[in-house]
Amino acid sequence: MEPTEITPEMVAEKKAYCSFKNFPKNKPFLDVVKDDPILFMTHCLGREPWTWQYLVLKEYMAGKKRIGVCCSRQVGKTKYLTACLNLWRLLFNRGWYESESYRNSKQFTFDGIISMTEDQSMILIDEMKEVAFGGDTYMQRYKDAKGKPLFGEKWITSQLDLRKSTMNQLVVKKGKYSAITSSITKSFAPTGKVRGSTFTGLFVDECAYVDDYIIEDAAIPAVQAIGSYELYVSTPNRPEGFFYELIDPDDKKDDYDYVRYMFTIDAIQHDDPEYYAKVKKRIDEMVQDGKVNKVNREYYCSFVSSDETYFPIDKVRETMDNTIEKRSHWRDGPVVVGVDFGGKGKSHTVITVSTTPDRYGVSRRIACWRYPVKQDGDVIADIKYNILPNFQVKDIVVDSCAASQIAIQNMKRLGWSVIEFEFTRKSKPDYFDRFRSRISRKLSVSYPDAALLEEFNGFGDDLKPMKKTGTDDMID
Repeated sequence: MEPTEITPEMVAEKKAYCSFKNFPKNKPFLDVVKDDPILFMTHCLGREPWTWQYLVLKEYMAGKKRIGVCCSRQVGKTKYLTACLNLWRLLFNRGWYESESYRNSKQFTFDGIISMTEDQSMILIDEMKEVAFGGDTYMQRYKDAKGKPLFGEKWITSQLDLRKSTMNQLVVKKGKYSAITSSITKSFAPTGKVRGSTFTGLFVDECAYVDDYIIEDAAIPAVQAIGSYELYVSTPNRPEGFFYELIDPDDKKDDYDYVRYMFTIDAIQHDDPEYYAKVKKRIDEMVQDGKVNKVNREYYCSFVSSDETYFPIDKVRETMDNTIEKRSHWRDGPVVVGVDFGGKGKSHTVITVSTTPDRYGVSRRIACWRYPVKQDGDVIADIKYNILPNFQVKDIVVDSCAASQIAIQNMKRLGWSVIEFEFTRKSKPDYFDRFRSRISRKLSVSYPDAALLEEFNGFGDDLKPMKKTGTDDMID
C-alpha cells in the first residue's frame, strides 16, 4: 500500500468544495451543515479541514461504515478530524439518523471513544468542548438585518447539557434532532469497561497502541448492533496486530469491505507549507540523532519496531553482579518484598525480594518468583510460609490495581506492613525515569538473571515490550 499523495489540484478541489460561494442556495443553512460534516467544520467551527481529512470525511459521507487511517504525527488527526466529526454527530444526532433505526428505539446517539490511555481518551472530550466554544464565537459572524447574531451567541453550547457532561463524556440535551433521550459521546479507558455498552459509533484513537483484545472482544461487538460507523486512526506501531492487519500495508488481502488510507507528513505540505517546514526541521534533527526507525514509524507510516530500548543495555548488564547470589533464605538485614499482579491477560504475577538501600544507596535484588499466567492463587500462602520465615521483611509493596485489591485486603487483615504502589499510566514515565537513573548509577543491582536481562533488552522507548509476545513483569 502506498501513501496517498496530496497534490495542489486536490487542495484546490477541497477549497472549492468548502467555499461559501458553492454553498447550496435552496436549503436553509442549518439543514446544509446538518448533512455535511465538512461544511459544518468550515462554516460553523471555522476549521476548514486539511485535504487528507477532507478525503476521509468524503468517504464517511459516502456511507463507508468502517474506515482505517494510518497517518503521521502532527497532522491534526485528533483535534481537526475526530473531535469535529464527533461533535457534528452528537449535535445532529447522526448516530440515530445513520443507524439501523428500528433497533435504536430511543432515537439517540451514543458514540464511544477509546484511546491508548484513559487520559488521552478524555483529552478528546476536552477537544470537542474546545471546538464547540470556538464554534459559538465563529457563528456570531452571521448577522441578521439588524446586525445581531443570526444564531445567537451560543448556538452550539446552548444545545449541550453541561451539567451532565463530565471529563469523560459530552451530553446533548434531550429532544434535540428527534432524540427521545440525551445523546452522548463517551470516552473509555482501553480496558474491559467497554463491555456492556452499545455504541452508535466507535472511534479508536492511536489504535495501534490499544490491546487487540479490547478492540476485537469488547469494542467491535459494542458497535455491531446499531452502529453506523467505525473509525480507526493511528500512527503505526509494530508489524502485527489488529491495526496492522486492518491497514494491510503489504496488500496481502484480495478484497477489502472497508476503506483504508495512509497519509505521511507530506500530506500537509500544500495545505500549510509554513507548519510543514517546521515539522520537517524537527524530523531532520531526529534523523541526525540516529532515530531513523522512529522517524519512519511516526512520520512516514512504516510499521517498524522501535530500534531504541528504554534502558541502556550495557548499564543493565553491569548491574548483573556475579558476587550476588539468588537466595531462598537471608536474614542479614531488612528486605522489601515487591508484588506485581498479572491480571487477566498475558502477564505473570511476580514476587521480588530486594534489600533495603545500604549506606551508599545500593539495593540488591536477591530473590524472585514468577508465577505461570493466571496461576497466582498461592501468593499469600507463599509469602506467609516461604518468605516471612526466611527473610527479615520490612514492608510488602503491592501494585495497586484491580487485580490486587482482594489480596491487599487479605494481607492487611494478617497484620502485614503493606504499601500500595500507585503504578498508573500517568505516573509510570516518572517511575521508570527514576529506575533507569538508578540502573545507570548501579544503585539497583541483581544476581545474574537471563530472563530479567531479556525483559530489559526487549523493553522499548514507548514503555512497552517491543515484541507482542514480550513481557515486562519482572521489570515492574
